[in-house]
Amino acid sequence: MGNRLYRLIIVGLAMAAMLGGCRSQKGVVKNNNQNQPRKPDVTDVVVRLDTIRNATYHRYSANFSCEVEGISVNGQIRIVHDSCIWISVSKIIEVGRVMITPTRVSGYSRILGKYYDGTYEDVRKRWGIEIDYGTIEALLVGNCPPNCKRSKEPERKGETVTLWYDQGKRKVTMTKDFGSKMLTSTLVSMTTPKMSVKCGYQKRMASDGQMLPSEIDAKVTASGLDKGTKLTLSKITLNKVQKTPFEMPGGLKKL
Repeated sequence: MGNRLYRLIIVGLAMAAMLGGCRSQKGVVKNNNQNQPRKPDVTDVVVRLDTIRNATYHRYSANFSCEVEGISVNGQIRIVHDSCIWISVSKIIEVGRVMITPTRVSGYSRILGKYYDGTYEDVRKRWGIEIDYGTIEALLVGNCPPNCKRSKEPERKGETVTLWYDQGKRKVTMTKDFGSKMLTSTLVSMTTPKMSVKCGYQKRMASDGQMLPSEIDAKVTASGLDKGTKLTLSKITLNKVQKTPFEMPGGLKKL
């Protein structure tokens, strides 16, 4: 049980927009009479394939449940936009607590007597995961990760649109529903170090007039790490002020 909880905390820590414009347009209709003004054609409609409907909020909270290596846990996620992600993990009693900020990833488990506190560079060196705060927050709420630059033209097949972007050293591949313009999956990957973080958004639920993911299939692959889980979210609430208490207990050993 201790080893499983130890791995659970590691996975929790690890898993703990600027979009390029795109226009697709029909070809120019050939006109044999060059002096004759061309009348507007109602079929000449510009279709934007790169538009993504992101959730907007200042605060976010939700209850969650998931299973990692046969251990079922639940808890709560609280987000203050661009500021912090607070996670409490419980198994009857609180197992651990995680605080993610734009500069650090911190967490502890009194049951295991362990804690972790490090920068994103520390996370990269230890687990091979190249990530940043803004991307983690976007993945949790089903938004497009920040600072993305289009690397190729989007493609539509039926009601599914695939979009490709560069995000610094990382590649971001997303799929969205054409009609709703909401994301159905996001893959963040790198070749050196080789790593990927993928989230699939299977279901959504309404909150404050917006549709937020209520099921997230999450998978993290990196050097020595290959973990996945389905995160089930409920009681999603936007813009309700809630505390994010976090204080590292004394007497714990560093992971």
